[in-house]
Amino acid sequence: MLRVLNGTGLEANLKPDVYATYMAELATRQEQFKKSARDFQICKSLTSGSNISLKQIPVISIQNDNPHIIYDYRECRFLRTNESPGDYKTMQDGGNIPCSLLTILNFFKIHPTLFELGELLVENGYRTQNSGTLWLAIEKIPELAYGIQTSMQNNVWNMIHAVSMKHPVLAIVPRKWVNHSPDFSNNECIIIWRIENNRICYTTATNSRAMQYRSLKEVLHNIKICWSFQRPM
Repeated sequence: MLRVLNGTGLEANLKPDVYATYMAELATRQEQFKKSARDFQICKSLTSGSNISLKQIPVISIQNDNPHIIYDYRECRFLRTNESPGDYKTMQDGGNIPCSLLTILNFFKIHPTLFELGELLVENGYRTQNSGTLWLAIEKIPELAYGIQTSMQNNVWNMIHAVSMKHPVLAIVPRKWVNHSPDFSNNECIIIWRIENNRICYTTATNSRAMQYRSLKEVLHNIKICWSFQRPM
């Protein structure tokens, strides 16, 4: 978790000066990562090291399995029998970040339910009316609620090192790139598990549990920001 967030508690609501400092740090790290991706030259010795084994990757939590959970800025709850969600969003509509975080937690043998995680996010103000789930949730929830150290990456080399140390990496990428479609305008999470033969091996949280493979350089150029996760030393 970024140092500026120390002592801010579990809630999403930050004091104006802290929020401004956080946003400035986020912008700086995004620009640093983007620049490192532009400058990156593939070095085989750095992309063929240790990886998380396929057997260690947990069952991927996906949005499309969860149309029965209301996940809205107003509340998180299960739909009643024969109830329509109406104008309330569900996990199927907007549960990309909670599904991704749940998969990360499951990797570390931590097993809240998706409902429990969604409830935690809603109660603490991370689910917004117009902006989906705040990225701030990725910074604070794994570390403060579940004890998993979270580190925002500011360059490609740090990210590659994290993966080589068997630390999963959650990255924000354009949804239109993930889905090969210009119709999507928002963002999506991918979880990077492995780097092999100059390819990134990742999963998504939308509608498939299959491992996806794309070239290392292509993925790096589409990452907006990313975080690695590990148990504290």
